[in-house]
Amino acid sequence: MVISPLYEYLQMPGVRIYRSIDEFIALVSEALACDSPRERQSRQDAVRDCTWDVRAREVASLFRQLLDGQNVGKAVLQCIGAETDSKRA
Repeated sequence: MVISPLYEYLQMPGVRIYRSIDEFIALVSEALACDSPRERQSRQDAVRDCTWDVRAREVASLFRQLLDGQNVGKAVLQCIGAETDSKRA
């Protein structure tokens, strides 16, 4: 998988991140040359729950919690994939 730098995927195994047009072309060529059924399955497994439908449900749940007066700070951090201070310590 070749993508632009997206925070959620920076640490995902098998992801190639480009930062220029030339790097994109080189990484796509590399990805095509090194592809295998195992690699394809790994990519599909990694992003199976990364659809807009899943994200919309997560955001809708956060809005419901906010409307109910709940503190959603920790849930927001989990939703965006950010670490909490307790995980960093």
